[in-house]
Amino acid sequence: MAMYNFKYMNANKYTEEFIKDANKSHFEAKHLDCFSYNNAVILPWRIGKEWGYGGVLDSDLSFIKISENKGGENKSTRFGGSYEFDSDSIEYVNDKCIYIGPIRNHWGHILVDCCSRVWACNKKEFESYKVAYLIDNGTIEEKYICFFELLGIKRERLCAVKNPQGFSEVVIPEQSYIPGTSWTKEYKLTMESVLANLEKLCIAKHTDLDKIYISRTHWKVRDIYGEYGEKVLQKLFEINGYYTIYPEELEIPELLHIISHAKSIVTSMGTNAHAVALFAQNADDVIILNKRFLHVKHQVVLNELFDKEIIYIDTYFSYTLGIYLMGITKNVLRYCQDKHLKRLNPVFVGLSFVSSLVGYHVKVHWYPQIKNGKGMIKK
Repeated sequence: MAMYNFKYMNANKYTEEFIKDANKSHFEAKHLDCFSYNNAVILPWRIGKEWGYGGVLDSDLSFIKISENKGGENKSTRFGGSYEFDSDSIEYVNDKCIYIGPIRNHWGHILVDCCSRVWACNKKEFESYKVAYLIDNGTIEEKYICFFELLGIKRERLCAVKNPQGFSEVVIPEQSYIPGTSWTKEYKLTMESVLANLEKLCIAKHTDLDKIYISRTHWKVRDIYGEYGEKVLQKLFEINGYYTIYPEELEIPELLHIISHAKSIVTSMGTNAHAVALFAQNADDVIILNKRFLHVKHQVVLNELFDKEIIYIDTYFSYTLGIYLMGITKNVLRYCQDKHLKRLNPVFVGLSFVSSLVGYHVKVHWYPQIKNGKGMIKK
């Protein structure tokens, strides 16, 4: 269980809700089962409500509920369901497979949405089984195939189902992680297997990076979303001895090697923070820079797999969702004072903030679909 430091968070309803959630356990002590179906059919991904439809049908072509992906506090269906299709289009193969559900080519989704059934893939009785998955576009990107190999799944076992496909046997493991709700020992063991397999690679690069800052400033925004103001925060930690890494410029094994060997890690809230909670096995402390006011449920659940200090620092100036304005807040200054850190030149900080503020308002002006959540909490 993580040890939290809430000293550098704003006093508001958001923080109260966060602290309440962080102080309760999300561990689910249950025995997970695998359910086997002979002559079952896997339906490919189809766009629909939430993530969409797809999953496993039994030999009578009835949908199997256990193949749905659950998520959220109410454990509602996030993915899964049958739909009309031509049964004559089913291609039957004499293969046995484990069904692991939908996969998206996104690092955060891979970690929290797409690995919950992987725990069963390396059980001795299933070693020869294909690992069947659904994907909304194309196939798994190479970097994520490398991650599945770190999970112990050889690439030749991976099987993308893009058309209705029948198998002689389909095994459906229960979810070991319910996104934003609960985790089990199987999920923890799954992520620990990544670190065990990582050590076998004997990665020699970046073995001496004790203090790292994980940045999103080189991330090429593919849509309207993003952060403004992170560069000044990055600079602050750089002048205090932190080495900056850019995840999108590293192979996943190298990235995880760096994270797993660092002693102190700074990162903004989001995908990078998810990876840190899961793989920072040698860190004494983790600093999460809050770029948004709303509580991120994923992170609180994942933090329970990290047993050292986690310091949250509120760095947000905006109350929009999807695009964020960050910077040197009073919380950051208080942290610097308490830790006796070097400060940035105030003129540099002021000019940087003005530049970020202009960019932020231009983006908000041109993209009115960005959600404004200012009225959702009492400041």
